[in-house]
Amino acid sequence: MDWAGRPVDLANTSLLGADIQVSNGDDVIVDGDTPIFVDGIACWAREARFGGVVVQPAAAWLKPPSTIGEKVSPKTLAAFGYDGRAVLDFLIAASPWGSIDQAIASLSLFAHPDVIAATGRRAIFRTVRGRTADRGTITDGVMVDDNASPAAAFEWSTGLKRATTRDLTCCHLYASSSDPEAYTDLRNIFYAPSFIAKLTDSQARSLPEVHALHVLRYRAFALHGYCGPGSMVRPPKPQNYDGLEWAEPAGASMTAEQVEATFRARLVQKPKDRITKSVARCGWVFSGGRPDAQVVYDGRL
Repeated sequence: MDWAGRPVDLANTSLLGADIQVSNGDDVIVDGDTPIFVDGIACWAREARFGGVVVQPAAAWLKPPSTIGEKVSPKTLAAFGYDGRAVLDFLIAASPWGSIDQAIASLSLFAHPDVIAATGRRAIFRTVRGRTADRGTITDGVMVDDNASPAAAFEWSTGLKRATTRDLTCCHLYASSSDPEAYTDLRNIFYAPSFIAKLTDSQARSLPEVHALHVLRYRAFALHGYCGPGSMVRPPKPQNYDGLEWAEPAGASMTAEQVEATFRARLVQKPKDRITKSVARCGWVFSGGRPDAQVVYDGRL
């Protein structure tokens, strides 16, 4: 398929086996060499030297054969049709990961099932995301926040230390910024390098056939049986999923007592923080969703 996820056919345009055309049914997508996906691997389709079409992983074209003394110019953005995603796939194909899906599997961090069990398989805090001007306001027992509360929920429960990380992003599998039951649910959260996180951005109800979230959502289902906020419909299993090698989830062997103790210790250190306010005024998973009188908030009303 091409970079837009459309199935394609490859053929020569002359009887002598010269030139190459990429088409989708009767629609010609491009004439000439082009990047495509084959089983999730970024490849290049090119005219073969003596006729026909040759398809190879993009890595094979990073340093094409050259004669002694011949200078090979680095590929420019124009060579990729000004397609930034094509550039990324091209580079990943030359790496040990070999494909975007494998890079996602290796570099994405999920909470361990032990952590999910320790937090009751539900949202940690009673928060949602909202406008900067509204952050800290409480309506119907729910506080408006930014990405701090889901990030803290993941980091404090798994032991990930933000101070030792760089260019990592806290991401959601399903759009849930206005749903307090899902916004800080650890089953809906993962961490990834920022360049991977960029690929997962989507507020759409349905995803295109080629999208980074497909393998991530199925990973959450495989780990936690999670189908998304309020859903019992399992996500479709990507064709190449079984061939992926996933990073170990974080927080193995954590108990409910350990996780709660860690959270409470952090809140004591942050008496003026919005997260502390949400727990004291709105409640959280460790108080049955009711305001927690044991937590003291000493910040702005």
